[in-house]
Amino acid sequence: MYSLSDRELRRLARKLLPTPLHTPTFEEQGKYVVMLGELRDERCLAPLATMLSHRDRNMRILAINAIREINSPATTPILEQCLIDNDESVREAARVAIREICEGALGSHLSESEPKNNATERE
Repeated sequence: MYSLSDRELRRLARKLLPTPLHTPTFEEQGKYVVMLGELRDERCLAPLATMLSHRDRNMRILAINAIREINSPATTPILEQCLIDNDESVREAARVAIREICEGALGSHLSESEPKNNATERE
């Protein structure tokens, strides 16, 4: 897993949005969305959430997948807003991401509550 300072993260997040001097291409935005997701850092949620209102559905789906990579309970409320998107493929991507996050949280909760089965104790 990568780790960035707050300053580096802000610089990366700024590359997603157009400025008076530079409008990022779709490819550039996509690259930065993927990079933010790969960081698996909750600090990336805010810049990724801005991409959920992108005019292109493919970018919204890419942002949903990046948010899913962060895999935190904090991501679910952000993804829920996509359940009312005008595009069915965006809504489906959001449903899948929310389901995976919830199943992952439930699975880790169950594994923590199960007693440890140590084979050496039985011998």
